[in-house]
Amino acid sequence: MKWCIILVLLDELRFIASQTQRKEERHCGGETLLAYNRDHSKNISPKLQQFVKDHGGILHRREYRSKHTIIERGNNQEGSSSQFDPMTWQDKTKATTREEAIQYFKRLGCDPVYFDPNDTLIAENMQSGFNEQGDWFNNLYPIVDSLPGKWPLGGLADGAYIPREMIERLQIDVWKAVKVLRLRPGDWLVLNNRSVQHGRLPFEESAHQKRLILTVYTE
Repeated sequence: MKWCIILVLLDELRFIASQTQRKEERHCGGETLLAYNRDHSKNISPKLQQFVKDHGGILHRREYRSKHTIIERGNNQEGSSSQFDPMTWQDKTKATTREEAIQYFKRLGCDPVYFDPNDTLIAENMQSGFNEQGDWFNNLYPIVDSLPGKWPLGGLADGAYIPREMIERLQIDVWKAVKVLRLRPGDWLVLNNRSVQHGRLPFEESAHQKRLILTVYTE
């Protein structure tokens, strides 16, 4: 198995690799992607950056269904959409009550955080789209669909959606500053979460290779 432990301190990320891939299976992916926000700012369309500013920033929206709702109605409940995170709010927060789950997301800076009548937890977070240095920040993902109702993370602050042609341009530009890193056993990777973006390439599991990721939030 390939283990990757991620310690999240909100402004700092630490990646720890505990086991490498087998030599004959190193084609299966899972490499770490890194890019400085300042480099993204140089590559991403000025028109898109101004569009985000003109509409007040980016609205993050996550929806987590209840474990009990999925059991009762099945995973493909009527009315579900791509806005739903595949993880339930119980699994995400390890909370046993609604109030504990709400406080979990509020500690992460989300506001508002609430439950709808279907016991779905909804957490929102408004951000400008840029960090303190004015560089493009890690809160608009290139894989989103900009059509209303299709964007897992919501839209812009005033309810607008980014035009499709800007999203398509972003999907190309966002890769220009990316560096690929393969972590080895014992490697520690410490990042400033406000100035460096991170990600992982798709990972193809096999009988001998499974990727297990443990994420720990701390203050």
